[in-house]
Amino acid sequence: MPNEKETAAVAQIPLKEKLRRVQEKLDLVLWAAGLAWWDWDVTTGHVDFSPRKVEMLGYTPDEIPPRVEAFIDLIHPDDHDNAMDAMRAHLQGRRPVYEVRYRLRTRDGGWKWLMDRGRVVARNEDGQPLRVTGAVQDIYEIKQAEEERDWLFSLSPDLFTIAGFDGHLKQVNPAWHRRLGWSAPELLQTPWIELVHPDDRKTAESVSAALYDGKPVYDAEIRCRHRDGSWRWLSWNAASRPDREQIFAVAHDVTERKAREQELDRYRQNLEEMVEQRTAELTRANARLEQEVQDRKEAQTQLRRQSEELARSNADLEQFAYIASHDLQEPLRKIRAFGDRLAGKYQDRLDDRGLDYLERMQSAAGRMQAMINELLT
Repeated sequence: MPNEKETAAVAQIPLKEKLRRVQEKLDLVLWAAGLAWWDWDVTTGHVDFSPRKVEMLGYTPDEIPPRVEAFIDLIHPDDHDNAMDAMRAHLQGRRPVYEVRYRLRTRDGGWKWLMDRGRVVARNEDGQPLRVTGAVQDIYEIKQAEEERDWLFSLSPDLFTIAGFDGHLKQVNPAWHRRLGWSAPELLQTPWIELVHPDDRKTAESVSAALYDGKPVYDAEIRCRHRDGSWRWLSWNAASRPDREQIFAVAHDVTERKAREQELDRYRQNLEEMVEQRTAELTRANARLEQEVQDRKEAQTQLRRQSEELARSNADLEQFAYIASHDLQEPLRKIRAFGDRLAGKYQDRLDDRGLDYLERMQSAAGRMQAMINELLT
């Protein structure tokens, strides 16, 4: 704790010297953090800045006029419009803070990446900005790491992206162009939901809702539109930072696998249809076979009945033949027997006409015997 003498000594230091010492301490702290401060009077265009700000660029404080135009002139042409738009958006109250990355020209003619942040600290009664204060940070190492990351991402066949909760992609790697045909500017200007197949948008919205709640998502398969109008199946893994309203996602193109699965499904479906068709054919064939078996059984039954009837008929015929043989041949045998007796005993007593009659009777009896034998056969 300072004693009374030290306190009295500090009290005697002029205010200007106190401010200078505070400024030195602030500059040391900011220097240790890799930062430099600046203070812009919007009405006059005058800018106060710490020496560290110009030292980052290789200049001395005397080489850079304390005017906002002097620093604007150092901005890389490709970054100029973005930096100006960011500043105007903050001054007009459309953004809570001014934050932008850009390159400034160094004293040796090169370029250095800086992160510039600031905010309006004073406005007039009409809300017009009067003063803006901020800090600038040397992000050379950050940009170098990002370039190494981008280089790594550029070699990946998978699609990497950083998206915002506002529904837009913020950063994409070259695999997007290789897989979907879109350029990075086209992708960043298009709401990502417009790239999703209409049938998959409910799934995509469900995935987004989970990510907004901070829940990771794995293996979410969603179709995305190729620039030529076709569709590619992408399998997504993603995680989010709700505090920064950012989503970090990587997608693997599984279109060929899905095509094989669909082809396999079609083959399986065709096979099932073929099995069903063959089963139906076999069922009909079995029905026909069963009908044929039934018809054959009925035919066999009918044949058996006919055989039985034929057997009965044959038995009847045999009975008839027996009866016919006995009843018909018995009188005939008597006729022949008596004819033989007449021929043997009374032949010499008969005249020629009697012998003729007897011969005719014997001949008729023989013919009758032959007819009966043929009938029996």
